Amino acid sequence: MMKYFIVLLTWVLAQEKQTLNPILEFSFGQTLVYASEKERANLVENHDMVIPTGSFLLLGEYLISKDWGLMAFANLPLSPDQKLVDGEIVMSKANQYYGIGPRYSPFKWNIMDRFSLQPQLAVFSTWVAQDWNQYKHTLILAHRYHISTSKGNTMYFGAAYTFGVKAITLMYGMGHRF
Repeated sequence: MMKYFIVLLTWVLAQEKQTLNPILEFSFGQTLVYASEKERANLVENHDMVIPTGSFLLLGEYLISKDWGLMAFANLPLSPDQKLVDGEIVMSKANQYYGIGPRYSPFKWNIMDRFSLQPQLAVFSTWVAQDWNQYKHTLILAHRYHISTSKGNTMYFGAAYTFGVKAITLMYGMGHRF
């Protein structure tokens, strides 16, 4: 699976460079990570409840062309994983996520020459920090709607699915293009 990811990444980087101004975007945001399918099934069976884990999202993007970008992110939990079991909150360590991957935008809507809206799709090669110096490699498929102004301000919202962990994430944030 990793070799296909490397082939895709190489192809994206080989795309013809178009003159772009700006070429970098940095943003920060927040995510809500929901429990895996297996964990949700166990909790439903026992009539327990999962509380989504809030995380801080740092996101950087190098704009390769008008359609392609190379993104990197760090998703750092703000609280432990929490479950409501028999009326009591049970806490466990939440995982950190780090990833890099290509981003594709099939089209862009310019609205009144002041801002634009782009649907974007990204695939990330991701490392999940489980314990000290122990990482699990997995893939994340993410979709977001990206809004940018003519002055470089950006805002986004979307969702992601982590294959190895089988978790769903909702995300939103804001940033700036340089």
